[in-house]
Order: sequence, then C-alpha cells, then structure tokens
Amino acid sequence: NVPLKSYQFITFSYMDKKRNTSSHYIAYKVDPFSVYIADIQESKIKVILNKHTDHISELRNLRIKDSQYFVTCSYDGNAIFWNLPNFIPHFELKFQTWVNSICIGSYINDDLIFCACGFSRSSFIGIFNTSGKHEFNINFNEDFSPILIETYNRNRINYLFVGTDASNPKIIVIDYY
Repeated sequence: NVPLKSYQFITFSYMDKKRNTSSHYIAYKVDPFSVYIADIQESKIKVILNKHTDHISELRNLRIKDSQYFVTCSYDGNAIFWNLPNFIPHFELKFQTWVNSICIGSYINDDLIFCACGFSRSSFIGIFNTSGKHEFNINFNEDFSPILIETYNRNRINYLFVGTDASNPKIIVIDYY
C-alpha cells in the first residue's frame, strides 16, 4: 500500500542577489511526513522539515515575484511555502482535503497559485492570489483525482495542464487569460 508519489526528490538553487552568492540543494522524503534538505556544496543536511501530519504528496521550488519558496504539499490538507534560504514557513494554504500538486501561473500582471486538491468526485483546483487569499475553485464532475498540475504560456495564452490518477487517466487542458 504505497501512497501516490511516495518516492520524491528535487534539486534547486537559491541566488542571494545582495551577497552575489548561490546555494544548491537537494530535497528528499526520508519518511512519509518529513523532508530533508541537503546543501550540495557542503555535503550536509541543512534542515529537516517535519510540519506535516500526513503523507507529503509533492515537493516544489516556486518563484513568486521576487521571492523564492520551497513548497511541500500533503494529504493533511496543507501546502506550506517555506522561505528561502532559511526554510522558515512563510504561509500555508489550508484545505479540508488532500493537496496533490501546486504550481504558479501568470495572469495579466500578477501570478496565481494553482492547487490540485481532493480525491475522486471531491476533486478541484483551488486558485489563490500570491498573498495566499483564496480566489475561486475549478470543480470537476467526473470521478478522478487531479494528481499533477503545471502551467504553460504560448503566444500570450496561458494553459493549465491537469494530469489525473491511473484509475481514470486523462490530461485536461484549461486555457485562461
């Protein structure tokens, strides 16, 4: 009984423009509720993030305007945005259901945060502004779970790609302006 997306890791870099230095990290799950962040240059664990109370479903490195965050999503209903480079929680998005995936997309002159949430008929995409304020949801009527989401911009049209679970596999493309 292995949870969805159970073996995960990502690599990412943080550039400190004021000091003109960069740090390089690898983040990986050691147990279902914890993430280790290792500094690649120093070959040591920098921090252990263990604020979630259920399986971590996704690890992401996201930029919002001039800030960079490490983001953890979990079946506990939370998406936590950790400040870089100190890995202190900056803000959390809270739901009453699983948070499967998260991404950032451009919209007019701002960015939006998209969260894939839920399981089966309770599935939806939660849309937030970059201050963490909930704007609206995109609800799904079919019986599937949005497992992975990502944005793409082509010819000034923004697209949201939604990949679903294996029991009812689909790729849904939503264009938004």
